Amino acid sequence: MISAQVLIIHFVELVAALSASYYWIKTKDQAIRPFVWYLWLIVFIETFGFYPYLYIHFDHPYIDWIEHSVIRRNTWLYNLKSIIDIFLIGLFILRNTNKKFVHRGVNLVVVSCTVFIISYYLISGNFFKTTIAYDSAIQTFAIFVMVILYYQELLKSEDFLEFYKSHVFYLLSGLLIFQICLTPISLFMGYYLKTNQNFVEFRKSFFTISNVLLYSCYTFAFFYSLHHKKQLQMRKSH
Repeated sequence: MISAQVLIIHFVELVAALSASYYWIKTKDQAIRPFVWYLWLIVFIETFGFYPYLYIHFDHPYIDWIEHSVIRRNTWLYNLKSIIDIFLIGLFILRNTNKKFVHRGVNLVVVSCTVFIISYYLISGNFFKTTIAYDSAIQTFAIFVMVILYYQELLKSEDFLEFYKSHVFYLLSGLLIFQICLTPISLFMGYYLKTNQNFVEFRKSFFTISNVLLYSCYTFAFFYSLHHKKQLQMRKSH
């Protein structure tokens, strides 16, 4: 049975993806495309990742085959997602920055993390079994470095005084805060998940609230930026 908390998270994820698509259609901004893909990737993975629930409720040869195959668990989906996430966030930052130093730094982080993660799974053979022990920490480190590089360019640009109008600032800031807050919980989860029921309940509530705030921040960023763009167009028309 899918919990109400899971459904709430999926709902805010879908709203954020639809908001991103609406912004893209309205502005024709090509620089936003990687983030739109990123949000729809999340929706797809989170939806398709429900397939283990089919084992209990349906009796079909194809479902039985999946249940007894190497992809029985949906772990491989999230392992694949962790690699694509870093690539898309990196691509998004590249398209919204101009400095060569920033581009070199982002490319280095993306390539290094991707090579490390792929090498780990090739050597360990655990791609279909489990995630890297510190997968959350690796992803947080990559995002932290890339977002800091974006901040550095923003501070030195003419757009700094109007950063509050930029959807890019809200999207990356929200993502960075989310990753930093959630990583400690993810790291300690393995130690307390079975022994401390209070921690389990706290983690569920914290994870739900964090996701609602994050994807609400994404939705706000797109519509708030559209609002300022419309105001700017009205001023130019007058």
